[in-house]
Amino acid sequence: MNLSERIQYKQLVIEQLLSSPAILQALSGESEPPSAEVAKQRIFPYRFTQFPLEAPECCISVDVLAAKSATASIHTNQLYLWICCRKGLITGESCETRADQLAAEADRLLADSADFGIGRLQWEGMQLYEPNPDYSGYVLQYAAPAFSRRRISK
Repeated sequence: MNLSERIQYKQLVIEQLLSSPAILQALSGESEPPSAEVAKQRIFPYRFTQFPLEAPECCISVDVLAAKSATASIHTNQLYLWICCRKGLITGESCETRADQLAAEADRLLADSADFGIGRLQWEGMQLYEPNPDYSGYVLQYAAPAFSRRRISK
């Protein structure tokens, strides 16, 4: 991946997330999934630092980064998903939150996938995420360690 290609990889991940009815439903919290336009407003192609004017109940941020390598031709691409929901969004009588639902479905779509053009994604870990006192969620991290960078002739 050249750094100029990051945007297309993020777009592929976002399109995959938007193709999932379970993701759409968890983002909306309603019995009917939101329209694609509404859902697009809840998936950000960057790690947001503050919410838009009308803060959503749940949202997902996506970013793709390239890690430093020992050689110029092989490096590891990292995919991060920040899943964030208002605190207390419990579904039904279980202990599962909407952030849990979003994390489980995103992992189902991404783990071991080779559909994004950056190599096969491998699970790297999950951390708690709390961007402000009213919201919490998770950071999911994946790596594509066997990706070869195209050489650019000068």
